Amino acid sequence: MDHVAICAYDIPRSTSFYEDVFGMVTTQLKLTPHPDQPIKQGQFAHILDPTGASLHLINPTPNFFVQYKKQNQNPTEPHIAITVDSLDTVKGKLNEREWLFEAPQEWGPTGYVRLYTDEHFLNIFEPNERVNDTAETGAVAAKQSSSLFDDGRAKWWIDHACVPSLDVRKTADWIEHSLGFEEAPLPAGAGVDSDKFVFFPEQDSDRLGVHVADPDVLEWEAAGPINPYDQGHFAVQVEDLAKVKSALDARDARWVDGTEPMAPDREVIYTRDPSRNVVEVSQRG
Repeated sequence: MDHVAICAYDIPRSTSFYEDVFGMVTTQLKLTPHPDQPIKQGQFAHILDPTGASLHLINPTPNFFVQYKKQNQNPTEPHIAITVDSLDTVKGKLNEREWLFEAPQEWGPTGYVRLYTDEHFLNIFEPNERVNDTAETGAVAAKQSSSLFDDGRAKWWIDHACVPSLDVRKTADWIEHSLGFEEAPLPAGAGVDSDKFVFFPEQDSDRLGVHVADPDVLEWEAAGPINPYDQGHFAVQVEDLAKVKSALDARDARWVDGTEPMAPDREVIYTRDPSRNVVEVSQRG
């Protein structure tokens, strides 16, 4: 998992929420100046976790394809970015399916090459490949991000992202064959079945990776006032969930108890940020 990008309609308000509630630290991400660069300074906030993965807050661009006629995908929309060993392999798989993708060369953060594409239900994915170890990527980013927490701020880690799909098996097939992910069996006690929910764990880590869920995988009564599957969500783990609850209470921000199907024994809550993005928060350990 390289990053999770979500919409933020008010960047200062959103960054304040994540900094105050989670102890996150906003960092600068170098953007290559270029006329075709669709994400401008001030439209974007970059937040590293201690492993070098990141949360991106992006102010979406209205009438994007009117303003950027050369673009085939809109990177200012929510998306999931994953690092792969070979971007050329992903391109080959997409070309086999005659599937449209955008592979920007001139603009964007330095340190890796990437492409943008979407699956059948318009969830956007950004596969990328690291081409050098800059401050924005790889081991240097992990070292930089770890140092951000030396001031005693709470630690947090991106755990997974969940996208909605009206045909979970169709989306799962696309992810598996186009991006090279490997579906994992649902654990005992998950409370869902593989026609409504699939799970792609991240390789070589304990992240839960990418989930795909039917928006109605839970009955509305069971989902409660915050349904994490209706429009998808992203998840973080924290060192001290009680502190997060207290910080949310101090802001009069609603949160509800929940469950994580892939880790049914975890203590989990769901909340919404100022732009109404659903955030799953769980106790690490």
